[in-house]
Amino acid sequence: MILTEEQRLRNLLDVETAALASAEERAGHWMAEVDRQADRYTILLREKDDLRQQLREAKATRLPLRELAPEISAAIESAREQHPEGANLAALVEEVGEVAKAALELGRNSQHYRAECLDVAVVALRMYEGDVTGEP
Repeated sequence: MILTEEQRLRNLLDVETAALASAEERAGHWMAEVDRQADRYTILLREKDDLRQQLREAKATRLPLRELAPEISAAIESAREQHPEGANLAALVEEVGEVAKAALELGRNSQHYRAECLDVAVVALRMYEGDVTGEP
């Protein structure tokens, strides 16, 4: 069968039209995926901004160490009076356990939690400065 020039061009146009339609369909799928990824990226940026804001707020509520020093010093003196034998690892572990318990039961914003954290600091600082019993 011999095709006329017009038939050959029509066949070629049909092939090219089909190829173009297939490419457009693939491009549509790719664009949909790009849109999904862009949406996810936008969500992640918002989450990052929220976390940064939470960090700024947490830093704003933190007391400077120089303001905590008198409270810590007083607690260390009180501990020295109550436990003149010194601190040890067992006491530190016990205090850390009490911090964990307070955090789980009352939350990290409770006064009891803060008091237990102070106890950990006191025991650790006494050990750091060498005020340690012979026991581990």
